[in-house]
Amino acid sequence: MIKFVEIKKSAYNRLKQNIQYKLEEVWVNPHLILQVKSDESMKNNLQAGYLPEDLDSRQEFSRVHVGSGNGVAIITVVGSPSVVVEKVSTGSKQLLKG
Repeated sequence: MIKFVEIKKSAYNRLKQNIQYKLEEVWVNPHLILQVKSDESMKNNLQAGYLPEDLDSRQEFSRVHVGSGNGVAIITVVGSPSVVVEKVSTGSKQLLKG
């Protein structure tokens, strides 16, 4: 399992304006990741001030598609696609000793 920081919607009004987001830890099985790609819309949300203030304005985001049962879950995580793939690659090569 690999830990990422996920961007989740925390609140918005009825017209879906002024959407606010929060950060949460999420653990993902690297063997279930199907696709990783850049999420430019979240970068726009950062520049618009919808994301938590402690994020750097140069931060990049990725959409991670995870196969789960009969469907696919899509999560948005902090980090560029290359950083996410590197983390997945190093995380899946660990050996368990017992």
